[in-house]
Amino acid sequence: MKVRVKAYIILILCAGCAGPEVKPSIEGTSSQEKVGISDAATKERMTKLFDEGLRIMDDNPKGALALFNEILMVVPDRWEIYYNSGLSYLRLNEYEKAEERFKKALKNNAPPVKAYNAIGSVYLASGNMIKAVETIKKSLDIEESQTAMINIAGAYQALGQNDMAVKYYRKAGLADPSNRVIHNNLGVLLYNMGNYKGALEEFNKALDKKGDDDARLLMYEAQSVLKTGDYEGAVNTFKRMLAVVPDNPSPFLNMGIIYEIYLMDMEKAVENFEAYIKKGGPKAKEVEAWLEIARNKGKSKEGG
Repeated sequence: MKVRVKAYIILILCAGCAGPEVKPSIEGTSSQEKVGISDAATKERMTKLFDEGLRIMDDNPKGALALFNEILMVVPDRWEIYYNSGLSYLRLNEYEKAEERFKKALKNNAPPVKAYNAIGSVYLASGNMIKAVETIKKSLDIEESQTAMINIAGAYQALGQNDMAVKYYRKAGLADPSNRVIHNNLGVLLYNMGNYKGALEEFNKALDKKGDDDARLLMYEAQSVLKTGDYEGAVNTFKRMLAVVPDNPSPFLNMGIIYEIYLMDMEKAVENFEAYIKKGGPKAKEVEAWLEIARNKGKSKEGG
């Protein structure tokens, strides 16, 4: 029975480590240049439409796209409009249309470093990692921007080329040590590579930047601490996680397993298994059997 439980702990503690955050990292254009038309009234209106499109693009990409398309009917030769409408399509997961707009931006004199990274981001988002690497390299050959380095690292990671992914995450981190996404992604990568101390260092950096209020990062940190053999430290990290998400049952389950298997503290194992069941954990039926085992172990210890 114990062997079966020990095999199951790996599934519990590794939950959520399946892969990196590989969302495309690209920047919108500013509205400084506005739109190039001579009529003052029309220019003012198009500029207002452009600024409004930028303002709402994150929350309402469909609305932003409508504004950018309206501008294109009047101003068909500005790369900024094609570029930002491409961003809108990307946010709507319409990848072919996003790629088409980014390529039109490039034809209309968009900065190649920005355009190639944007096109590569489309391939990254749509899962074509080989084309993503090929295209983002064109951007990096011109300028090693942080956003392009994060994107190519994510593509390499998805391709299983971990050494190249680590290389670009570290280079991106040197460009901006305060970027939490870099530390998070690199931490997940190092964890999956078995470098638990390195992963723990990166997760700690990510938490330093965000504050101790990210339950997912705390879960990663707890996993890494456990893998280094610091069982008390892992328990303490799960307790920190509970301070953020007190209604989440999973920390109780993980702490129960650690107390039973590693720290041999059956009283605390029972306490945490009971809390998991009380919180309505999805594996409550299985944990009821574990709870009984822990209770019996505790009785045997007292009688021994």
